[in-house]
Amino acid sequence: MRRIAIHFIVVLMLLILPTISQAAEQTATGSYLYNSSDNTLTVSILESSFICDGPIPGDEYSMIDVSITQSDITWTEIEDGESDIMTWQRTSAETGGIIGEWSRTHNDEQETLKFLSGNQVEIIGGDSEQCPEGTGTHTASGTYTYNPGAASDQLTVDFTSSDFSCEGPEIGTESFTVATLTETYMTWDMAPGEGQMELFRESGVAGIITGTWRMEDKGNIYTVTINNDGTFTIVGQIYQCDNEGEPDGAYISTNHFESSYWVDIRVVDQQGTITGVTVEGTGITTPIQLTSENPENTRWVSWQDYNSELHFDNGLPTELPSYTVTIARGSENTVETLDVTGFLTEFPQPVAPAVDANLDNLQDFSWEGLGQGYQYSIWIYSDNGDFIWENNQIEGTTVSYTGPDLESGSYSYNLQVNGPDGNGSFIRVPFTIGSGVELLFANGSYAPNTQTLTIESSDYLCDGPLAGEQFSAGNITETSMTLMSLSATGYPLEWVRESGTAGNITGTWTLVVESSVILIVHPDYSFTLEGNKPECHDIEAYVWSNNYDGQYAIQMEINDPDNKLISVSVLEEGVTIPVNLYHDEQANQWVSWSDTGIELFVFGATHPDPPLNYTLKFTWQNGENFTRDFTVTNFIEHVAVPVFPLPGTYINALTEISWTRDIAIADNTISVDLYDNTGVKIWRARDIHSNLVVYTGPSLVNGKYKYRIKVWDDQGNSSKIKVPFHIGAPKGDLNGNYKLDVVDAILALKVLTGQDTGVITSETLLDGDTKVGIGEAIYIIKEISNIQ
Repeated sequence: MRRIAIHFIVVLMLLILPTISQAAEQTATGSYLYNSSDNTLTVSILESSFICDGPIPGDEYSMIDVSITQSDITWTEIEDGESDIMTWQRTSAETGGIIGEWSRTHNDEQETLKFLSGNQVEIIGGDSEQCPEGTGTHTASGTYTYNPGAASDQLTVDFTSSDFSCEGPEIGTESFTVATLTETYMTWDMAPGEGQMELFRESGVAGIITGTWRMEDKGNIYTVTINNDGTFTIVGQIYQCDNEGEPDGAYISTNHFESSYWVDIRVVDQQGTITGVTVEGTGITTPIQLTSENPENTRWVSWQDYNSELHFDNGLPTELPSYTVTIARGSENTVETLDVTGFLTEFPQPVAPAVDANLDNLQDFSWEGLGQGYQYSIWIYSDNGDFIWENNQIEGTTVSYTGPDLESGSYSYNLQVNGPDGNGSFIRVPFTIGSGVELLFANGSYAPNTQTLTIESSDYLCDGPLAGEQFSAGNITETSMTLMSLSATGYPLEWVRESGTAGNITGTWTLVVESSVILIVHPDYSFTLEGNKPECHDIEAYVWSNNYDGQYAIQMEINDPDNKLISVSVLEEGVTIPVNLYHDEQANQWVSWSDTGIELFVFGATHPDPPLNYTLKFTWQNGENFTRDFTVTNFIEHVAVPVFPLPGTYINALTEISWTRDIAIADNTISVDLYDNTGVKIWRARDIHSNLVVYTGPSLVNGKYKYRIKVWDDQGNSSKIKVPFHIGAPKGDLNGNYKLDVVDAILALKVLTGQDTGVITSETLLDGDTKVGIGEAIYIIKEISNIQ
């Protein structure tokens, strides 16, 4: 807890920090406990507007030797081993006891204490004119999407504005996993190694993220307001600003792994004014262009792209390299020279986990270090290279693991060391948790006098034999054979055994391309297959019902980010002919609608009674298959009814979109999408639980638009309606009420006959000549009469 004396002593460090605001009256409130028997006083601060040089929420002060007279109060406060005696004068009418108003002048500032009934205290004073840069009240805002109930409850926030300079979000997009969401409590999983962020609210609905939340971090207090319309705001009271950014400048360091050495160059510009960085020097034949590490262009680095001329893969360079760095800011250039001071040739030596260690679980790391002045870092990776956890700038030679529980499998960690000059080296240490291998099994049988094997049960979901699949054995020799799937296209799989009888399939076989897969064929016409669990391809499949303005359909979407599928077919219950889904090559998806607008599984104005069962069959590039079953249990019968803008209407500007809902869908979630006249999506609002959303998108020019209101249930089923409308008045709207009606026709006829009509809206005339003519009159009459 930060301790700040109640008499507001100006801390010496604050005197040398830049100022951000002028002194202003600030207040803090809390509670106090005065014990007259031992003359002690304790004050606890609950709320405060002070930013620096004053009390903040959570501060607690203890005073001794409290002496109270009719005119003043004196006490001794001990802080950080030092005592300070303070005296305040009574300024209120009370004549005895602690209750009342007390004041003093300190550093030319009037300071006031109010001890109130009910053990409440109020402190009034002026913040010092000098507060650390970045402290104070700051705000950020943007939009968010949240998908509750998904595989990983992903919360994605897009910060579109932020005035935080530290301890707050930067402009850009971040994603978090919502681990807990109750009526009053929520946790976000932060980046690996950074733990969780806790947020609290007074009340709400479990699973619903909207509301006003409060969180604290490093003594700073944040209020997070998450709105139904897909927007949010963050207001932060920043009391302590720990800006970890490097000072502006060009830096050079070296690193060392196995027999390779290389040079890292970075240029820092916290203001983001750099437009390009070029490096020339030792061994560089063509100048190297550094790459910006972020959209704000505050850090330019050499390691975003592999630069072979900065790497020395054949061992330690015979001489220390030197480089010239040219930094461009528009048309102006500055040049700096960076000299390599050395390479770190030694490595830290791992103690635990040791190389190739097998652990039941991961608890601690330890290693033999290189001595005083060195810092260490740990990075953990899965067997396929996915980052898991990190801990940096460790001063000692031990650290506890605080990351997620590791499942049985193979892992490695990098143990990095950096010296006082920034130069470093690291080693990679493999280890396993548990056996490191999960086995899957399949069982089946084969008929006498045949060479056809049938899989009767299987643990495999992909990349292995599935229940019901058949294989034909061929070319059975004493030591080899082939198996060909009869259930899918593909190529023969070659198997070997140590010995056997030609033409006789019994025995123990090993798959040539994967020696961990063993097939044991028994004389009783049964067989068992076992093998390591394969890494199934990342396939996400969704099946849901849709009601598009009274037209019902089933829609399907399969995400195949690695393009491992060659087909996806669908078998409907009671139908024996499978239907192939369309492949969207750009989106890496298989869908039930084509790019020409043709949809499969369309029912029209009526739909069959649920449940509807579907089986999806996925075929991999190697010809293997697996299936998944899906059931649609509901159709949403009702759609939202638009209120504003109404279909076909003309409006001056779009400020909000509203609708009404039947009681049957009153509790369902709403999303709203806005499109221009060409069908390009302009704006989206999601996770709406009311009947109105405020428009927060870009300004709209005059023209045609459509918005779509989509209703979702908790199973992903939906109903939707598209509503066309116009920005700007219609042609011929002479009275400017954004309608074309008989009143405009009468006005046109009056003008033609020379009668006074008052103000005419010239912007809506047909030919732009600011005069009402016979053309306007004919156009208006035809439009309101629907004459073609």
